[in-house]
Amino acid sequence: MTLTLASRLEETDRVAAAVREACAGAGLDDEACANLELAAVEAANNIVVHGYAGDPAQTYTARIAAGPAGVRLLFSDAGIAIPPEALAQTEMPDWDSEAGRGMAIIRACVDELEYQCVDGDNTLLLIKRGSL
Repeated sequence: MTLTLASRLEETDRVAAAVREACAGAGLDDEACANLELAAVEAANNIVVHGYAGDPAQTYTARIAAGPAGVRLLFSDAGIAIPPEALAQTEMPDWDSEAGRGMAIIRACVDELEYQCVDGDNTLLLIKRGSL
């Protein structure tokens, strides 16, 4: 399934619904599905807020594949690249920090994460494994 999404926060509802559908098709349990949905919504929000700085004229894609091995979700956009220090983040910031939780949340919710920025094109792959 491929979704083309406007760079608007409201579009994350479509991402969440598609992830739930894919999880059901792959037979992921409720906890695994909730984790992947949270990671997907956080990633989509980051594209809108940080990648495109809230410019609603931009678009991005989410490609979702589901099967017995789990669910693969690939986001593609042409926004601002994820800074290396944000990508490397695995620890949550201090409780009173107002930002900086996104990548730590995403990493905690998926089994694999891969990111590339090549010639201004960003791809973020999130994988949640199913029970084989």
